[in-house]
Amino acid sequence: EREEEIKRIKIRGNQQKKLHEEADRKWEEEMEERLQKKALEEAEKPKLSKKAKQKARQAAKNSNKGGTNPTKTEEDEVAAAAEAEEERLHKQKQAEVKARAEEEARREQEQEVDRKKLEAAEAKRLQEEEQAKEQAKTQRLKALLQKVESS
Repeated sequence: EREEEIKRIKIRGNQQKKLHEEADRKWEEEMEERLQKKALEEAEKPKLSKKAKQKARQAAKNSNKGGTNPTKTEEDEVAAAAEAEEERLHKQKQAEVKARAEEEARREQEQEVDRKKLEAAEAKRLQEEEQAKEQAKTQRLKALLQKVESS
């Protein structure tokens, strides 16, 4: 009976492990797809060199000091767009890191719950085993006592 229970627990554990592995695989595939999509989107967008960004920032500073120039406002818009894109990418990266951390925490919590369930089942089994031993011992003592009394 104990061996059967151990087998059932192992089977349940293996099933949980398979489910977790499948979920992990799906999550990794989704993340890969997202990263590939993001890479394609970034490849399509025009890239600004560091010098171009620096010139745009400098132009923005100069336009604030002096008169306005139509080319400077365009550069300001380019610089603002570039900064907004950098900020968006940064926030997206932070969100992905946070999502990974939450997923890992959730997995760890599930593993902890499973471990505690197994420990509780094992403790219950041991307690029942001890009770059965105590009952057998008590019955043996009663049987011996009856033999002694009858003889």
